[in-house]
Amino acid sequence: MRAAIVRFPGTVDEQHVQRSLTRLGFTTVILPHTASQLEAADLLVLPGGAAYGNYIRPGAIARLAPIREAAAAFVESGGLVLGLGNGFHILTEWELLPGVLVANPSLRFQCRAELIRVERTDTPFTGLFARGEILSMPISSAYGSYQLDQERLAELEKRGQVVFRYVENPNNSVAAAAGIVSEKGNVLGMLPQPERGGDDGERLFRSILHSFERRVSHGA
Repeated sequence: MRAAIVRFPGTVDEQHVQRSLTRLGFTTVILPHTASQLEAADLLVLPGGAAYGNYIRPGAIARLAPIREAAAAFVESGGLVLGLGNGFHILTEWELLPGVLVANPSLRFQCRAELIRVERTDTPFTGLFARGEILSMPISSAYGSYQLDQERLAELEKRGQVVFRYVENPNNSVAAAAGIVSEKGNVLGMLPQPERGGDDGERLFRSILHSFERRVSHGA
């Protein structure tokens, strides 16, 4: 499985993600934000950091990144996209996921392990988990509060797009959402960072690989 990891100015976690994926057998390439093609990728990863220094707001300037158009076409074709931390911000700015992430209520940077609960196991990202299972993964963000208006939140919940929820909700995210998927299920944005999440985080990457191998074996 080939994974393309996008590096923006200010991205800091691309090498953590690359090491995690390579260790599991992924073929990886790090692409600049100026790339216009994804080089036959099966998975696109937007890693954490502070893209463009988080000026204006996290992910805002990434709206103008040349790679956005290629990413949108990739999603439309059914390609898998994973946004981690700051990458989650970018997915909302690209309008590939609904909602927005705003400053933590404490107005402080949070960097610690948090417990999250698995809500769905029928996505390409969660197939090796059990529903209701409690995982431990770190968060590292000053802008980690996921917000969405009530009407769209009701739609999100109805479609089961919240795949991970915080147990204690450290940043007052609406519905305690820690990770959400797109309506078609091929885009996941999450604030917790599995590349730093030990065995629990590794299982998320293994789930992606397992899903891909099943599709290939069935000729999909």
